[in-house]
Amino acid sequence: MRSKEDAQDYRYFPDPDLLPLVVTEKMVDDVRKTMPELREKKLERFKKDYALSAYDALALTSHRAMATISRRRTRLWDDPKLSANWVMGEVAAYLNRYEKFFDQPPVTTGQLGKLLIPH
Repeated sequence: MRSKEDAQDYRYFPDPDLLPLVVTEKMVDDVRKTMPELREKKLERFKKDYALSAYDALALTSHRAMATISRRRTRLWDDPKLSANWVMGEVAAYLNRYEKFFDQPPVTTGQLGKLLIPH
């Protein structure tokens, strides 16, 4: 038997029930506005805005909910490194121990802020 080598071997033909799809610039812009920030951009922003190391930024952006917790946390207090350490350390350990996920954190960002604010 002969194998199929080219697209013409599959004998593609247009489906008569499908209308042509026209994508406008406005449609593309609307989708872009609703898309979440891409990980690469978030990684660069964490390094630039929060002065985090490449390792910390990479670890925090590995999970969207973890990055959200960290971002909210750093807004409440101006020590992003301490916040990152707690999120990657204590919070992650707790979630792992009790088989939970970062979208189910044990404390709110406000509660975490109260734990971290020096007295």
